[in-house]
Amino acid sequence: MTVSYVPGSGGGGGGGGDASAANQVVGNNLLTSIDSKSGYLSKDFAPFYSGTAETGQIPSIDPGGNLLTRGTVLTDEGTFRCNFANTSLAVAVGTVSIVGAVVTGIGFLDTDVHYKDYFKLDADGESAWVAIESIDCDTQLTLRTAYVGGTSGVASRALMRPVTGPGGSITVASGQCTITTGTTANAVTRITRDVDYAPMVYRGRTSVSQRIANQITRIGYSESFTTADRWFARFRIEGTTNTTVICETGRNPTVTPSVAETESTTVTIPNGATSAAINEYRVEMLTEKVAFFINGVLVALHTRSIPAQHDEMEASVTCINGAVAPASSTTLVVDYVTGKNHNKLEVGVMSDVEQIVTTTKPLELVYTNSTAGVIVINTDLTILDCSQYRSMLIQCASMGTTGVVTVQFSNDLVNWVNVNYCSANNVLAATISGANLYSVNIAARYMRLRMTTATTAGTTAFTVYGSQSPALSTATTVQGSLTANASTARIGYVAGHGVWYDDSAVVLAAAATFTGTSRDVVALTTGTFFNVSGTMAKELRTSAESDQTGTLWLEVSRDNTNWRRIKSVATAAVTGGGFFAEIVHRPSWRYARVGFTNGATLQTRFTIGSILMAA
Repeated sequence: MTVSYVPGSGGGGGGGGDASAANQVVGNNLLTSIDSKSGYLSKDFAPFYSGTAETGQIPSIDPGGNLLTRGTVLTDEGTFRCNFANTSLAVAVGTVSIVGAVVTGIGFLDTDVHYKDYFKLDADGESAWVAIESIDCDTQLTLRTAYVGGTSGVASRALMRPVTGPGGSITVASGQCTITTGTTANAVTRITRDVDYAPMVYRGRTSVSQRIANQITRIGYSESFTTADRWFARFRIEGTTNTTVICETGRNPTVTPSVAETESTTVTIPNGATSAAINEYRVEMLTEKVAFFINGVLVALHTRSIPAQHDEMEASVTCINGAVAPASSTTLVVDYVTGKNHNKLEVGVMSDVEQIVTTTKPLELVYTNSTAGVIVINTDLTILDCSQYRSMLIQCASMGTTGVVTVQFSNDLVNWVNVNYCSANNVLAATISGANLYSVNIAARYMRLRMTTATTAGTTAFTVYGSQSPALSTATTVQGSLTANASTARIGYVAGHGVWYDDSAVVLAAAATFTGTSRDVVALTTGTFFNVSGTMAKELRTSAESDQTGTLWLEVSRDNTNWRRIKSVATAAVTGGGFFAEIVHRPSWRYARVGFTNGATLQTRFTIGSILMAA
């Protein structure tokens, strides 16, 4: 629907306009087709939260010139919480008179009456409960349908509508609602409240005293105003094993979904609990997925067959006896029931599955718990959806005796992989066995803390925060092996090109002289090579060692005929015996030769050698 504001219609000249009812937002001559109840063109936009409740109010302009309306994004009338205070579901609203769907009384605003609460005269039976459509003023209510029952008398309202099956009962005391099922075949006993459609969250704490054949308990969301549900997202407690429950979702637009149209997951109640204990059951129903939690632990995620975007739901705790009567009566204890209606405004083209991650989002507490005593092995302390975080900050305030916790990641909630994580003092860890702080970068969609070694006593306490920033202080372990094989190859070594000459090892007589072979330093001839190269003109190194004194010298030539002695070094005594001399020369003439002149005593040991280097 395209709407426009027409200024000044009904006001003075010059288009100034006033703040009268004439300044309404109207829609290009479409006013006559607007639903007189909701103020909108189509029932695809629901559940008609305009006006005081559902009575309808076309968008208008307030005295300040602002658009004035109510809608599913702007106003949330679908959320409720029932703590089961007092001694009955019914709360008195005084003496009233009823004509059709209109209830007249006094002080409705002071008796905590709300849209979608239930109303009936106290004198009428349980089947007379009917939902409140609107609180028109302090003295008038409008019901969803015409009231079936008396026309006047003392009346009550209730947050949840009771339905008591044959042989069953529903009572309230000490902040709890107790439902007994009886043993009548096909009996249905339940408490329920009409809510809204996705996205929304059911949350409640319930215990089931026994698990017997021919009886089903359902907790969560299902189609409104019927027990032949065409769509649902709920826990189903069925069968005789009290350590498991079934998470089920399904939808068919016309009839109860078949098995093929239903998605069911049988899960084990976390942390060794049973359905006989009071457990917290949570159903997060979005338009693209349904997530199931028990005691804060994610146990199932459904995406294949779930309720559609505009399927109106009710929140309920229901117990159904089978066609064959159950052997004995079962007792359900309900601590509280709450339904949270999440309204979402989407601007532009965005799928529900797109995740918006902001780097400036503060740390978010995602898990905290303290458990005293024994925690059995392979207990999942928590399973967290990490899709909105880049890292997790984990604090173990205390660890029970002998306990060990391992951090694991998974994309499918089935196959889990251990990961290492970093402690506060930057030490890499594979398990948590004592009080410390840890940070871990997200490695998959889901993360869990699993008790891989049981505790025998003491208190185990953890707190986990999700962060939009990666873990900055992370130790890194390099794993693997390196085998060093015996070889002449030297990894990382760059060889210098050169050629070595063993010039002489013949001893010299007194005052005798050895003159070495002429070497062409640019055109290599013969020798023992370090590496093949045609030019060795960078450097000439020569040295001599003997048991007698002498002189090492170097001569050079430009034509290999006329020689000039350019360097001469007398040998020096070496500790341990013998005499040694060395010459290092950067050639500038083409030819070079080395030589040695012995001193006054006959040698008994003599060696002279040289190297021409190219690099």
